[in-house]
Amino acid sequence: MPYNKRVFIFFRESSDETLQKYVWLLNSGFEGQWIGHNEMGQRRPVAPGAPLEIPKVIMGPAFREAAAGLEDAVKYLIVVQGSSGAAAMKLMVCETRDEALRTIFHECLNGYSTVFTG
Repeated sequence: MPYNKRVFIFFRESSDETLQKYVWLLNSGFEGQWIGHNEMGQRRPVAPGAPLEIPKVIMGPAFREAAAGLEDAVKYLIVVQGSSGAAAMKLMVCETRDEALRTIFHECLNGYSTVFTG
Protein backbone atom coordinates (compact mmCIF):
# COMPACT_ATOMS: atom_id res chain seq x y z
CA MET A 1 0.00 0.00 0.00
CA PRO A 2 1.68 3.25 -1.06
CA TYR A 3 2.03 6.13 1.37
CA ASN A 4 0.35 9.07 -0.33
CA LYS A 5 0.64 11.79 2.29
CA ARG A 6 2.91 14.78 2.61
CA VAL A 7 5.16 15.13 5.63
CA PHE A 8 7.60 17.92 6.51
CA ILE A 9 10.83 16.53 7.97
CA PHE A 10 13.29 18.81 9.75
CA PHE A 11 16.68 17.93 11.22
CA ARG A 12 17.78 20.20 14.03
CA GLU A 13 19.84 20.22 17.16
CA SER A 14 17.98 20.10 20.45
CA SER A 15 18.60 22.99 22.78
CA ASP A 16 18.06 23.26 26.54
CA GLU A 17 15.26 25.74 25.75
CA THR A 18 13.50 23.16 23.56
CA LEU A 19 13.91 20.47 26.19
CA GLN A 20 12.44 22.76 28.87
CA LYS A 21 9.20 23.04 26.87
CA TYR A 22 8.64 19.30 27.32
CA VAL A 23 10.17 18.62 30.75
CA TRP A 24 6.73 18.58 32.41
CA LEU A 25 5.64 15.82 30.01
CA LEU A 26 8.85 13.83 30.48
CA ASN A 27 8.38 14.03 34.27
CA SER A 28 4.65 13.32 34.21
CA GLY A 29 4.91 9.54 34.18
CA PHE A 30 2.27 9.36 31.43
CA GLU A 31 3.71 7.34 28.57
CA GLY A 32 1.72 6.54 25.45
CA GLN A 33 -1.27 8.66 26.56
CA TRP A 34 -2.45 12.03 25.34
CA ILE A 35 -1.89 14.49 28.21
CA GLY A 36 -2.92 18.12 28.67
CA HIS A 37 -3.47 20.66 31.41
CA ASN A 38 -6.82 21.65 32.88
CA GLU A 39 -7.73 25.22 33.90
CA MET A 40 -5.87 24.79 37.22
CA GLY A 41 -2.69 23.62 35.50
CA GLN A 42 -3.10 19.99 36.56
CA ARG A 43 -1.95 17.31 34.14
CA ARG A 44 -4.66 14.94 32.95
CA PRO A 45 -5.41 12.53 30.13
CA VAL A 46 -7.18 14.24 27.23
CA ALA A 47 -8.50 13.33 23.81
CA PRO A 48 -5.94 13.72 21.03
CA GLY A 49 -6.10 16.80 18.87
CA ALA A 50 -7.43 16.37 15.36
CA PRO A 51 -4.91 14.93 12.88
CA LEU A 52 -2.99 17.36 10.72
CA GLU A 53 -3.27 17.46 6.96
CA ILE A 54 0.52 17.69 6.72
CA PRO A 55 2.29 16.46 9.86
CA LYS A 56 5.86 17.49 10.61
CA VAL A 57 8.70 15.48 12.06
CA ILE A 58 11.58 17.15 13.90
CA MET A 59 14.52 14.77 14.05
CA GLY A 60 17.10 15.61 16.69
CA PRO A 61 20.59 14.33 17.37
CA ALA A 62 19.19 11.24 19.11
CA PHE A 63 19.12 9.50 15.73
CA ARG A 64 22.85 9.72 15.19
CA GLU A 65 24.87 6.57 15.74
CA ALA A 66 25.14 5.61 19.43
CA ALA A 67 28.67 5.24 20.75
CA ALA A 68 29.99 1.70 20.40
CA GLY A 69 28.85 -0.46 23.29
CA LEU A 70 26.16 1.99 24.44
CA GLU A 71 23.35 0.92 22.08
CA ASP A 72 21.62 -1.06 24.84
CA ALA A 73 21.75 1.88 27.27
CA VAL A 74 20.07 4.39 24.92
CA LYS A 75 16.34 5.14 25.03
CA TYR A 76 14.57 7.31 22.48
CA LEU A 77 12.08 9.93 23.68
CA ILE A 78 9.43 11.13 21.25
CA VAL A 79 6.85 13.88 21.84
CA VAL A 80 3.82 13.86 19.53
CA GLN A 81 1.03 16.41 19.03
CA GLY A 82 -1.85 17.10 16.67
CA SER A 83 -3.76 20.17 15.56
CA SER A 84 -4.39 21.30 19.15
CA GLY A 85 -0.66 21.91 19.60
CA ALA A 86 0.57 21.90 23.19
CA ALA A 87 -2.98 21.42 24.50
CA ALA A 88 -2.59 17.65 23.96
CA MET A 89 0.75 15.88 23.74
CA LYS A 90 1.88 12.27 23.97
CA LEU A 91 5.23 10.93 25.19
CA MET A 92 6.56 7.74 23.64
CA VAL A 93 9.66 5.95 24.95
CA CYS A 94 11.34 3.45 22.62
CA GLU A 95 14.11 0.97 23.35
CA THR A 96 15.74 0.94 19.90
CA ARG A 97 16.26 3.29 16.97
CA ASP A 98 14.17 1.01 14.73
CA GLU A 99 11.28 1.03 17.21
CA ALA A 100 11.49 4.84 17.45
CA LEU A 101 11.44 5.24 13.67
CA ARG A 102 8.45 2.89 13.37
CA THR A 103 6.66 4.89 16.08
CA ILE A 104 7.31 8.19 14.29
CA PHE A 105 6.15 6.70 10.98
CA HIS A 106 2.98 5.34 12.63
CA GLU A 107 2.17 8.76 14.11
CA CYS A 108 2.69 10.39 10.68
CA LEU A 109 0.34 7.87 9.08
CA ASN A 110 -2.27 8.91 11.63
CA GLY A 111 -1.64 12.62 10.98
CA TYR A 112 0.31 13.54 14.12
CA SER A 113 3.52 15.53 14.31
CA THR A 114 6.68 14.52 16.14
CA VAL A 115 7.77 17.78 17.76
CA PHE A 116 10.65 16.50 19.88
CA THR A 117 13.07 13.59 19.72
CA GLY A 118 15.77 12.96 22.25
